[in-house]
Amino acid sequence: MDFESFSELIQLTISPVVLISGVGLLLLTLSNRIARPIDRARLLSEEILKAGDQAREEDRIQLDVLLKRCEILRLSLGFLGVSILSATLIILFMVISAFAPLFLRLPILITLSIGVLSIVISVGLFLYDVALSLKALKVEVGATREA
Repeated sequence: MDFESFSELIQLTISPVVLISGVGLLLLTLSNRIARPIDRARLLSEEILKAGDQAREEDRIQLDVLLKRCEILRLSLGFLGVSILSATLIILFMVISAFAPLFLRLPILITLSIGVLSIVISVGLFLYDVALSLKALKVEVGATREA
């Protein structure tokens, strides 16, 4: 492999690295976001256990919403992980195709499509979580106004 081919290979593999970096920031954001409902669910669970039969129905509903949000965020994090994996595989396929006489254009395109689709699904789930958290806030504010 001559210097120009190697230089071109490096240029081609930079894009997936940038993708991994951007997805990593999304991953960090979602990791921080999932921590809040987990902490709140733990506190609420303790309150419900202490209250026993006298636990308020609103607290149980809120706990269910928190659990659903955690599941959605976990799924979103999983899709981001798939995206990072696919970007890493793209780099691997590019390097293999540069050094071996293999034609890997189709696997690269499929892997890229999977990675981008995973990001789209993850962001959609993130937006769904935001909508759920706002809905839960409206319920909580409504309960506070009634009290």
